[in-house]
Amino acid sequence: RQMCIRDSRVHSLLGGDVEIFEFSVSQMSKACNKKIFELEWPQDSLALFVQRGEQYIIPTGDYQMHEGDIVGMMAVSGASLTKIRSLFE
Repeated sequence: RQMCIRDSRVHSLLGGDVEIFEFSVSQMSKACNKKIFELEWPQDSLALFVQRGEQYIIPTGDYQMHEGDIVGMMAVSGASLTKIRSLFE
């Protein structure tokens, strides 16, 4: 099973209480070909942007993620990051 190819901290806010990360959607990830509303995101997280090729998108709940998309996520707690990471593995 292929893991996400990018999982990097982009920025830390509020003394490290809020983290912004990027994840790549792989063909084998739970997020691949799913709409944002179909996934069980932690309540203290938010999909901020999606990069598809050269295009940047502010996603809504109806946005369907595809292999190769890079998703910028914000999470308040470490437990949320673990849950989010599992959607991209």
